[in-house]
Amino acid sequence: MAYRKSCGVRLAKLTLWSPFAGILLLMVLRSAMGNPDNVLRSVIAAGISALFFAGGLVLGIKALRRMKYEGRKGIMGRALTGAALNGLLLCLMIVLSGAGTYLWELTAKLKAQVAQLREPPSVSFRQGCVS
Repeated sequence: MAYRKSCGVRLAKLTLWSPFAGILLLMVLRSAMGNPDNVLRSVIAAGISALFFAGGLVLGIKALRRMKYEGRKGIMGRALTGAALNGLLLCLMIVLSGAGTYLWELTAKLKAQVAQLREPPSVSFRQGCVS
C-alpha cells in the first residue's frame, strides 16, 4: 500500500501555493483581457484572484486546526507562511480596491471639470427695446 500524506500536510501545501496561483492567475487574466482601461474586466480579474487568496486563508486555518490530530511536522511552517501571505495579499487587494475606487471617482470629477473649462462660454445678447 502506497504511503499517503496526511490531510493537514496537503492543506498546508495548498495554503502555501495559493498566493502564487492567485498572482499568476491575475497576471494571465490581465494580459488576456487586452485593454487595461476597462474597469469591469479589471475588477473581475481582481475578484477571482481575491477568491484564491481567501480560499488559501481558509485552507491555512483548517491546516492549523489539523495539527491537533496529526502533529506539527510538515504543517506548522507551511500553514503559517501561507496563511500570512494570503491574509496580507487579501488585505492589500481590499485596500487597493478602495483606493482605486476613490481615485477613479476623483479622476471622473476632474475630467468633468476640465471639460467644463474647455467649452466656450455661452454668450447671450439681449435685445432691448429702442424707443
